[in-house]
Amino acid sequence: MDGLRARSPSVAARAFERSDGRDDATSSGTIEFALFECKRITRGNAAMQRARASASSAVVDDYVAYLGGAVWTMDWLARAKTADAREGEGGGWLAAAARGAGHHAHAVRDVGACRGTGMVQVWRVETGRGANGTVMVKGLTHAGGCALDVKWSPTMEFLGDRATDDAVGALAVSSGDGEVKVCVVEVTKGGENGVVEEAKAEFVGVVPKEYGAPWRLDWNAVVPGRLAAGCTSGRVVVWDIDEKSLGGAPTYPKFVVAAAAQAGPCRAVRWPPREFAEDESVCANIIACGNDYAVKPQLFDLRAPFAPIGDAYERGQPWTLDMAWLPRGTLVVGFETSDRSSGKKKGATKMLVQQFDLTANASDDGARPSTQHAVPGRGSPWSVDARASSDPTSAAAMVACASSNGVICVSPMRYVSRTIKSRPDVFDTCAGMLAYDAATNRVADANPVTPPECFDFITSSEQVSLKGGTDLFPTDRAAMPGTRETPTTAQHCVRWSKDESGGWWLASAGEAGFLRLQRFDGKWVEDKIAKLERAHRGD
Repeated sequence: MDGLRARSPSVAARAFERSDGRDDATSSGTIEFALFECKRITRGNAAMQRARASASSAVVDDYVAYLGGAVWTMDWLARAKTADAREGEGGGWLAAAARGAGHHAHAVRDVGACRGTGMVQVWRVETGRGANGTVMVKGLTHAGGCALDVKWSPTMEFLGDRATDDAVGALAVSSGDGEVKVCVVEVTKGGENGVVEEAKAEFVGVVPKEYGAPWRLDWNAVVPGRLAAGCTSGRVVVWDIDEKSLGGAPTYPKFVVAAAAQAGPCRAVRWPPREFAEDESVCANIIACGNDYAVKPQLFDLRAPFAPIGDAYERGQPWTLDMAWLPRGTLVVGFETSDRSSGKKKGATKMLVQQFDLTANASDDGARPSTQHAVPGRGSPWSVDARASSDPTSAAAMVACASSNGVICVSPMRYVSRTIKSRPDVFDTCAGMLAYDAATNRVADANPVTPPECFDFITSSEQVSLKGGTDLFPTDRAAMPGTRETPTTAQHCVRWSKDESGGWWLASAGEAGFLRLQRFDGKWVEDKIAKLERAHRGD
């Protein structure tokens, strides 16, 4: 099936529930997953529940599924609260794309040049009474080779009568052939799971050849059908999709932000979230993009699309890999830089996750980060995502980061003053993958130079510290010798889903093809955010 592997790499058996329902945490040996198989992780659950208020994370549900190949993109569509839902119950729909054989390249020159059959997988994620776990319910095939990005629309209003009773949502897919397609995903209630069918595009977006290929996508939260794409030329384009543009005919964008092309390929585009009714005009027209060689994220206004709001382009700066909005006009950005020295001397470390306050200030253009955050092992932060607190007055949010060292980590963040803190914030590890030696029944002392053939799943922060106090991912230098710059344990994407039932779901995936789904205790998350908010206010 489109080059996907029928069996997964080997993983340590000790993390999973046995077929007879007993905890298999003490057993040795390895197991493999079948394609689309899902298992529940049991190791560490009891310990994490006992230490819910103090340790690295309060994960109350933990699942792993195998998608069949390297995963570079995914997105959540949260499920609305039902009348009988209990606090913490919920879930949603998750779209993800695994790259089969021949489609692993992630170089800019290959974006827009992929051909062949690819597939976007739609998974149903849920928890609660009688409905625990996750199932692959539909595979949408396309001729674009691979999916570069997928994004669920927050509304189906712009689809008119094309949104049927069986429609789950509208999904935008930027495919490897350089087109952006919007499909209506339908799942028949009570129907067969795992149905594979050709994706029917209700809308097809194209750009002129000189723009390169649409690479990164994001939907506007205020204007129904407003879809942005960051291109490999650096330009940002925007479509306003309505019933007149539906039907599958190629459609050129309505807005083109040409000024962004000065800074190189665009790897991230983000509309600001709508928090207050009076901010609707701003949220409808302001967009942030992150490019190669840009010293900071760039803001553009569609009402004047030929000039950025503040200009700070400098060649040789780090690449922007991903970014997320925090409340009150702050962006958290994951960078890649060629200068990641071993940190033998104090101050040599490059903090690759940085926070920028983009509020207009006559004496400061916001080019300097206001805070910097240490990623475990100083791996490349391929993906960052944030969700705000349920408190509408809070300026804090919970941020998640996916690292090239195979680690998923979380930390509360908020707007801070211009002065960079003397001691950087550090993420807490909550998930990820480690190279595993089946012969010795333990994780490797360092990620091997050659691709590992067996893995162990991280279930708590204690696993990244070796016996004797040696840290697998020290915060003051690069990971231990032997680690490759892009190890095959790399985690490429991480996304929060905060549904109306109070559930905080975190999905992560990467090179090895495993999808990790963790449900956090909502009170634990909210308490962490509230504690940071109180500390900032001096309460």
